[in-house]
Amino acid sequence: MVFSNMVTSFLVFFAVYFISTPTFPMSHRQEIAINIRNALPSNTEQPITLACDNTDSFHLKTGKDFNSSVKVNQSIECTAVWLQWFASWDAYKPQRDKGHDSVYWLVKKNGFFISWDKTKWKKVEDWGTD
Repeated sequence: MVFSNMVTSFLVFFAVYFISTPTFPMSHRQEIAINIRNALPSNTEQPITLACDNTDSFHLKTGKDFNSSVKVNQSIECTAVWLQWFASWDAYKPQRDKGHDSVYWLVKKNGFFISWDKTKWKKVEDWGTD
C-alpha cells in the first residue's frame, strides 16, 4: 500500500512537471530582442542617424533607446552617422548571438559595444571618417 502511494505520488509529480514545463526553453525562442542605446556624452546635441535592415533611417537622441526584434536565423546590419563619423555593424549575427534572448548595444564616442546581459560589454566596432 505504501509503495503504491509512492508510485502514485511520483506519477502525479511528473505529470504536473511535464504539463507546466514549456515545450521550448527561452534559448529556443523564435525572435531575439535587439536594444541599441545612444550612450554618447550627455552634452551631445546632435543625435545619431540610425538605420537597420528592417527600418527606415531615424534620429536617436542621447540617452534614448531603439528596440526591435529579429528572427533567430536572420542577420541584421545597422548603419549609424554622427557628425562626420559613420559606422556599419552587425546588430544581430546568428553565429555570434544565437542562444541569447537579447542583444544590447551601446553607441559611444569611442565605438560600438555589445552585451548579452547589460553587465559585460565588448567593443566590436569603431567609428570611421572619410
